[in-house]
Amino acid sequence: MDLISRQAAMDALNEVTIVHSITDFDAISAILDLPPIQPKRGRWIRTGSGSLFDHYECSLCGGLPKWECMGDNRWKIAFTDFCPNCGAKMEVAE
Repeated sequence: MDLISRQAAMDALNEVTIVHSITDFDAISAILDLPPIQPKRGRWIRTGSGSLFDHYECSLCGGLPKWECMGDNRWKIAFTDFCPNCGAKMEVAE
C-alpha cells in the first residue's frame, strides 16, 4: 500500500480541474501520478538519568508519551504504537 499526502492529492485534483473539467479518469490518473511518501518512524528514547524519574520522548518531534493510571494513584508511561504529537509509528522504547 502506498501512502500519499492529502494536500498533494488535493493540489493534483485542483491542477487538473483548472486545465479542464475533471472526469473520474482524470482524477484517478492525477492521484496515481503522485509519488508515494514514506511513513514517519520514530522511537521512544529515554532522556532521564536512569532514576525512577526517567522521561521518554519521541525521537522525531520530542513529544511525550501518554500516562495511564494503574489505580491507587499510581501511574505508568503508556508506550503507544504512535506518537500522540506527530503521529509517527513508534518502535520499542530503548
